[in-house]
Amino acid sequence: MCLKLRYPKRVFLARDNHEDSWVNKFFGFRDECLQRLPDGVIVWQMINKLFEYLPLGTVVDDSILCIHGGIGRDFRSLEDLRRIKRPFRPSEGDDTHEIRVARDALWSDPTESDEHLGLHASATRGATIVQLGPDMVRTFLRENNLQMIVRAHQCVKDGYEFFAGQQLVTVFSATDYCGRFGNDAAMLVINRELSVAVHVIKPDSYLGLSSWQPRQPSSPLPPSLGGGDEDETPHTVTGEYPPFSLDD
Repeated sequence: MCLKLRYPKRVFLARDNHEDSWVNKFFGFRDECLQRLPDGVIVWQMINKLFEYLPLGTVVDDSILCIHGGIGRDFRSLEDLRRIKRPFRPSEGDDTHEIRVARDALWSDPTESDEHLGLHASATRGATIVQLGPDMVRTFLRENNLQMIVRAHQCVKDGYEFFAGQQLVTVFSATDYCGRFGNDAAMLVINRELSVAVHVIKPDSYLGLSSWQPRQPSSPLPPSLGGGDEDETPHTVTGEYPPFSLDD
């Protein structure tokens, strides 16, 4: 948020599924505010007020959709997101089209592999949450004149994981999630020519350091297999992988 204030035209924030008072009330954020701050409840309420004004997604250079979860049964076009008026509370109110679009945007996942097509109810997150196949990704990108979806929401072994023929990538930026998964973290660097480079960050355990934390949230999902080479042994804490162009 400090970077957003300092560089308002260069830093863009997108809302995630825990930036919702109903969710973070039960998953640790409210408790952390109470433990750390004398006016913890007031701070927690004010931060959640801020969350209500965050967009559910951002688009980079009219080509790349950045979103926490993904698309889904009701989220079929960028216009679906644009119609959602802020401030917005995704867990409150009737089951409207806007609530369902937000649920897709914040909670959906890709299917287990490119061989699993279509839309399916999630076996791990509940019947109202969907998993989307590569065919859904390709259709969404074509109909919205986009080239790629960048999303988070799942812990992946290598910090990043491609899907749908590199048209969707999951990026996870916390190393050794919960202090027990040993996963790498990753960042994407995309230049003005839309060349995409993956930067991988190794966990503290790679350096022989402790990654213990006094309080850890529960994992969104066990780590997936990841996007890199199983036999790869990086020699630096930060690894860089060959860039590719979205026009390739």
